[in-house]
Amino acid sequence: MIWKNYWRNIKSSFIPTINTVVGIFVEKNMIEIRAGPEPVLFLCKKLRKKDRAVNEILMQTYTIALPVLLGYIVWLLKNQKRDRDANSKGTMLLLRVQLIEYHSKYTQLGDIPSYAYQNFCEMYEAYHALGGNGMVTKMKQEIDELHIKKKGD
Repeated sequence: MIWKNYWRNIKSSFIPTINTVVGIFVEKNMIEIRAGPEPVLFLCKKLRKKDRAVNEILMQTYTIALPVLLGYIVWLLKNQKRDRDANSKGTMLLLRVQLIEYHSKYTQLGDIPSYAYQNFCEMYEAYHALGGNGMVTKMKQEIDELHIKKKGD
Protein backbone atom coordinates (compact mmCIF):
# COMPACT_ATOMS: atom_id res chain seq x y z
CA MET A 1 0.00 0.00 0.00
CA ILE A 2 2.80 2.42 0.80
CA TRP A 3 4.24 1.78 -2.65
CA LYS A 4 1.00 2.69 -4.43
CA ASN A 5 0.65 5.98 -2.54
CA TYR A 6 4.28 6.83 -3.14
CA TRP A 7 3.99 6.06 -6.84
CA ARG A 8 0.76 8.06 -7.16
CA ASN A 9 2.45 11.12 -5.61
CA ILE A 10 5.43 10.83 -7.92
CA LYS A 11 3.29 10.25 -10.99
CA SER A 12 1.30 13.38 -10.31
CA SER A 13 4.38 15.54 -9.68
CA PHE A 14 6.79 14.08 -12.24
CA ILE A 15 5.53 13.23 -15.71
CA PRO A 16 8.53 12.40 -17.88
CA THR A 17 8.51 13.41 -21.52
CA ILE A 18 10.46 11.91 -24.36
CA ASN A 19 12.94 14.78 -24.17
CA THR A 20 13.69 14.48 -20.45
CA VAL A 21 13.88 10.73 -19.80
CA VAL A 22 17.42 9.45 -20.15
CA GLY A 23 16.83 5.89 -19.05
CA ILE A 24 14.76 3.44 -17.09
CA PHE A 25 16.79 0.68 -15.47
CA VAL A 26 15.38 -2.39 -13.79
CA GLU A 27 17.51 -4.23 -11.26
CA LYS A 28 16.77 -7.06 -8.84
CA ASN A 29 14.42 -5.20 -6.52
CA MET A 30 14.58 -1.62 -7.78
CA ILE A 31 13.36 0.44 -10.66
CA GLU A 32 15.57 3.44 -11.38
CA ILE A 33 14.35 6.29 -13.58
CA ARG A 34 16.99 8.76 -14.68
CA ALA A 35 15.80 12.04 -16.10
CA GLY A 36 17.68 14.95 -17.65
CA PRO A 37 18.17 17.81 -15.20
CA GLU A 38 15.85 16.21 -12.61
CA PRO A 39 17.39 14.31 -9.67
CA VAL A 40 17.68 10.55 -9.97
CA LEU A 41 14.60 8.82 -8.59
CA PHE A 42 14.79 5.40 -7.01
CA LEU A 43 11.47 3.64 -6.82
CA CYS A 44 11.54 0.56 -4.62
CA LYS A 45 9.23 -2.25 -5.54
CA LYS A 46 9.47 -5.95 -4.91
CA LEU A 47 9.55 -7.69 -8.24
CA ARG A 48 7.64 -10.89 -8.56
CA LYS A 49 9.42 -14.07 -9.62
CA LYS A 50 7.85 -13.84 -13.05
CA ASP A 51 9.12 -10.28 -13.42
CA ARG A 52 12.60 -11.37 -12.39
CA ALA A 53 12.60 -14.15 -14.98
CA VAL A 54 11.55 -11.72 -17.70
CA ASN A 55 14.16 -9.26 -16.48
CA GLU A 56 16.91 -11.91 -16.64
CA ILE A 57 15.89 -12.93 -20.16
CA LEU A 58 15.93 -9.31 -21.26
CA MET A 59 19.34 -8.72 -19.71
CA GLN A 60 20.78 -11.81 -21.41
CA THR A 61 19.30 -10.68 -24.71
CA TYR A 62 20.77 -7.20 -24.27
CA THR A 63 24.23 -8.59 -23.47
CA ILE A 64 24.16 -10.48 -26.77
CA ALA A 65 22.33 -8.00 -28.99
CA LEU A 66 24.08 -4.83 -27.87
CA PRO A 67 27.65 -5.84 -28.89
CA VAL A 68 26.33 -7.13 -32.22
CA LEU A 69 24.50 -3.85 -32.84
CA LEU A 70 27.51 -1.76 -31.82
CA GLY A 71 29.79 -3.87 -34.03
CA TYR A 72 27.48 -3.28 -36.98
CA ILE A 73 27.48 0.47 -36.32
CA VAL A 74 31.30 0.51 -36.19
CA TRP A 75 31.42 -1.44 -39.47
CA LEU A 76 29.07 1.09 -41.11
CA LEU A 77 31.15 4.01 -39.86
CA LYS A 78 34.37 2.45 -41.19
CA ASN A 79 32.76 1.92 -44.60
CA GLN A 80 31.56 5.53 -44.65
CA LYS A 81 35.06 6.75 -43.78
CA ARG A 82 36.61 4.60 -46.52
CA ASP A 83 34.14 5.96 -49.08
CA ARG A 84 34.67 9.53 -47.91
CA ASP A 85 38.46 9.13 -48.16
CA ALA A 86 38.13 7.71 -51.68
CA ASN A 87 35.93 10.64 -52.72
CA SER A 88 38.40 13.13 -51.25
CA LYS A 89 41.31 11.52 -53.08
CA GLY A 90 39.37 11.46 -56.36
CA THR A 91 38.42 15.12 -55.97
CA MET A 92 42.03 16.01 -55.22
CA LEU A 93 43.25 14.19 -58.35
CA LEU A 94 40.64 15.92 -60.53
CA LEU A 95 41.69 19.28 -59.13
CA ARG A 96 45.34 18.47 -59.84
CA VAL A 97 44.55 17.61 -63.47
CA GLN A 98 42.61 20.85 -63.93
CA LEU A 99 45.34 22.91 -62.24
CA ILE A 100 48.00 21.36 -64.51
CA GLU A 101 45.87 22.12 -67.58
CA TYR A 102 45.39 25.74 -66.51
CA HIS A 103 49.11 26.06 -65.82
CA SER A 104 50.25 24.66 -69.15
CA LYS A 105 47.65 26.63 -71.16
CA TYR A 106 48.25 30.03 -69.59
CA THR A 107 52.03 29.83 -69.19
CA GLN A 108 52.26 29.18 -72.96
CA LEU A 109 50.05 32.23 -73.62
CA GLY A 110 52.06 34.39 -71.24
CA ASP A 111 49.03 35.95 -69.60
CA ILE A 112 45.88 34.81 -67.83
CA PRO A 113 42.35 36.25 -67.76
CA SER A 114 41.16 37.44 -64.36
CA TYR A 115 38.31 34.87 -64.21
CA ALA A 116 40.75 32.03 -64.96
CA TYR A 117 43.16 33.36 -62.33
CA GLN A 118 40.38 33.43 -59.75
CA ASN A 119 39.32 29.86 -60.68
CA PHE A 120 42.94 28.72 -60.42
CA CYS A 121 43.31 30.29 -56.95
CA GLU A 122 40.08 28.72 -55.67
CA MET A 123 41.02 25.29 -57.05
CA TYR A 124 44.48 25.64 -55.51
CA GLU A 125 42.99 26.41 -52.07
CA ALA A 126 40.63 23.42 -52.31
CA TYR A 127 43.50 21.20 -53.49
CA HIS A 128 45.64 22.19 -50.52
CA ALA A 129 42.72 21.76 -48.09
CA LEU A 130 42.40 18.18 -49.33
CA GLY A 131 46.10 17.57 -48.62
CA GLY A 132 47.66 18.26 -52.03
CA ASN A 133 51.43 18.27 -52.45
CA GLY A 134 53.94 21.03 -53.20
CA MET A 135 54.20 20.42 -56.96
CA VAL A 136 51.12 22.57 -57.52
CA THR A 137 52.53 25.26 -55.21
CA LYS A 138 55.34 25.83 -57.73
CA MET A 139 52.73 26.07 -60.49
CA LYS A 140 50.78 28.60 -58.42
CA GLN A 141 53.89 30.75 -58.05
CA GLU A 142 54.41 30.67 -61.83
CA ILE A 143 50.75 31.59 -62.44
CA ASP A 144 51.07 34.46 -59.94
CA GLU A 145 53.96 35.88 -62.04
CA LEU A 146 51.85 35.98 -65.22
CA HIS A 147 50.25 39.19 -66.44
CA ILE A 148 46.54 39.25 -65.53
CA LYS A 149 44.50 40.15 -68.59
CA LYS A 150 41.52 42.44 -68.09
CA LYS A 151 38.45 42.68 -70.36
CA GLY A 152 39.76 45.66 -72.34
CA ASP A 153 43.23 44.11 -73.00
